[in-house]
Amino acid sequence: MARSAATYTPEQVLYAAACSYAERLGVAPRYVELFREDVADPEAVDTLAERDPGFRIDLSGLIDPLAFVTTLAREASLTHAWSQVVDQLPAPPVVTVPIRGVVS
Repeated sequence: MARSAATYTPEQVLYAAACSYAERLGVAPRYVELFREDVADPEAVDTLAERDPGFRIDLSGLIDPLAFVTTLAREASLTHAWSQVVDQLPAPPVVTVPIRGVVS
């Protein structure tokens, strides 16, 4: 495994993970809109792709990638941005297991 000398901010890590999560659900980051906080216009938006730091976080080995990225957002104080992303993504598939017999 090669090591990089680059340093990333928590915001960059969150947006990289958000891009990975969106792509995992089949949504390109360019289709996810986020409100801009740096302008007075309440209708101003940019896309997740515009906040893309250029790298990805590998979420494939995680049991619950949604919980992982949610925790990143909380720790980076970006839950408002993450909630906007989640609202625009399809719900993750739910696995149901039929129960046979008597449950007590």
